[in-house]
Amino acid sequence: MVTFGRAIRLGQMSTFTDDFEKLVGKKPLTVKEIFEHMEEHLIGSRTSTED
Repeated sequence: MVTFGRAIRLGQMSTFTDDFEKLVGKKPLTVKEIFEHMEEHLIGSRTSTED
């Protein structure tokens, strides 16, 4: 997380592209959209399987 903050401060994450849309054929979801429909985006078990 520290390196993300530093990269943002240095402007290294300020470039926007539409590469995802070109590759996948649809617009990426926003974080808001994911949280609003979280049950549709769960992957794997939500609890630990360790004993």
